[in-house]
Amino acid sequence: MLQKPYLKIFSAKYSSYISWLLTLRYIIKNRGHKTFGSQEVIKALDFYRLSWKSGLQDQLMAARLINQIKVGLAPSKSPLKLTRIGPQHDAGYYSHEFNAPLFMISGGAGKNIDFELHFAQRNASVVIYDPTVASLPAFHQNIIHKKFFLGSANSADKKVLSYQEMLSIEKINLSNYSINILKLDIEGSELFFLGKENCSLDMFDEIIIEIHNLYRILDSDFRGNLAILLSNLLHRHIPVMTNANNNGVKFCIGDNTCPEVIEVTLLHKKYFLRGINRDFEVPSPMTNNIERIGISF
Repeated sequence: MLQKPYLKIFSAKYSSYISWLLTLRYIIKNRGHKTFGSQEVIKALDFYRLSWKSGLQDQLMAARLINQIKVGLAPSKSPLKLTRIGPQHDAGYYSHEFNAPLFMISGGAGKNIDFELHFAQRNASVVIYDPTVASLPAFHQNIIHKKFFLGSANSADKKVLSYQEMLSIEKINLSNYSINILKLDIEGSELFFLGKENCSLDMFDEIIIEIHNLYRILDSDFRGNLAILLSNLLHRHIPVMTNANNNGVKFCIGDNTCPEVIEVTLLHKKYFLRGINRDFEVPSPMTNNIERIGISF
């Protein structure tokens, strides 16, 4: 007769297996759809590999960290008004309308910079870090495009800047403005940028971040970086909006489910010392891809 721990790990792996079989079925069924492609299949197979390779300890620690994410990133009511800025779906984010001179560092531009343009058109100074595009899709005199990746301090690639290197470059801007915003949508590099070591985010009034590839939570190295990232984010900031990005998928470890990609807006704790304005409603999360089923968090 199997002992209870073995039953537990078998149940966890079986649940993950069934969950991702259903995901694969959905992907294959919709293969002709423009929003589905080989990346979903690759990630599903990668999760299978991690799931069956992992032991009981990895399964339990992953489940525990998922619970910590859900508790830690559960949004509180913001004392300031939150507004959806940019597109109403993908490439748009919830942010605050600050009434002061503002500086924004934006990691990741892609094909849509409506979010950054919103602030630039209101006299904010914006720096976009993204070497994957030759030029930005729109020009504005208040936006500077720098072709550097944001990533690990240990990278040998001269085009990759660590968090501390980026702070050193932007030190004057960060000190010249009364409001600073950090927005990161860097497709998984956020774990290397903010998850390799303890780093202070105290100079940022607001942080908007997409956390990617959570299906890799069974990998111990990924889990360690994710825990550091979470600690860095929550040390001086409070989540005010958390949204499951349905461009990813939901995966399952035992009884714990988690989206592959999470979007979070965090506000510095100093704003909460002034009390919460009860007149502001808590906005509902948006569906990133209207052609896919929504994912709850």
